[in-house]
Amino acid sequence: MKKPYSHLKHAPFSLRANAMLIPVTKLHYTKDNIALFNKIYLYMKSRKNWSMIKRTPSGGISNDIPISKMFNRWDFQRKDVWMELTIIESAGMWRIQMSPGKPKDSPILSGRQAYFMFEAFIKKWGLDLSNYAIEQGETVHRSIEKPLIWLEHEPFYKDKTFKEVHHIDYHSSYPAGLVNTHPEFSEAINYLYNRRHQKPEYKDLLNFTIGFLHSKWCGYKYAQLAKDAIADSNKRVMELARRVQRAGRTILLFNTDGFWYQGKIYHGEGEGPKLGQWSNDHQNCIFRAKSSGAYEFIENEEYHPVLRGFTKLDEVKPRESWEWGDIYQDNAIVKQFDFNEEEGIYEL
Repeated sequence: MKKPYSHLKHAPFSLRANAMLIPVTKLHYTKDNIALFNKIYLYMKSRKNWSMIKRTPSGGISNDIPISKMFNRWDFQRKDVWMELTIIESAGMWRIQMSPGKPKDSPILSGRQAYFMFEAFIKKWGLDLSNYAIEQGETVHRSIEKPLIWLEHEPFYKDKTFKEVHHIDYHSSYPAGLVNTHPEFSEAINYLYNRRHQKPEYKDLLNFTIGFLHSKWCGYKYAQLAKDAIADSNKRVMELARRVQRAGRTILLFNTDGFWYQGKIYHGEGEGPKLGQWSNDHQNCIFRAKSSGAYEFIENEEYHPVLRGFTKLDEVKPRESWEWGDIYQDNAIVKQFDFNEEEGIYEL
């Protein structure tokens, strides 16, 4: 039987397999991609003479095994809606990852890659991430504040159309929170921020590192850094929202490091293009929210639907062609998926 993954990008085989050095084929939850992923999964499951990959505590690939088991090994990993197959054989090494979103939105780096790159990067400024490791990381992780994601006064603002709406966004707010609470990171993070347009991987470092620092994939051991960064970001966003509200504007919806508001455009303290400053990145919009994670707006006569995940409507109508009200269609509900060992991924 022909290997169903041989045409996908991969790295040459190595006795010192490193997940960081294996290119990732990123798939999203479309009918064809699910069929491909499941075909590969069932093919691997049928390889009776293969062994399962041994993992390190941080989730990396362990090579502390007999050399006879270095060849022909694989595994399946899952974290919420993210699923991944890793394959190591003499012909090469593959990582095939299924995640929500659309292909054009795919980042360059995975969270793990961003973490290891960040760890190596900050050494140029004399910073050793291991100095920040804590033993009770999981406990700290559970105490981290939740992201600011909600629709204000939902019974009244839900489904209502607002005009003269704007969006305030904090620039790299979580990394800025790390700088504010741990100033020794300032030079390194500002270096990444100031060059993020020239090197897109720097944007991934800024976006993903904080989340990985309090994940089980690094043993939660840097959860305190993440907690400090997120708390600082939340505090700044909420303080600014209160200022905007006191100035007579109406707060409509929070979305992690910013918020939508209605009224005259607000300008004030902390506004600017630098790390941790804020700006009105959308202005004079027509806005309507179905929920905190599903809303639509028109800016400069151009329509923008915001809906996390993939829907049945995406399969028949490219999102670039959606029109006002399409987020309310019955087939614009975000698809939900699960996994079982017998068949692989399936739609709920």
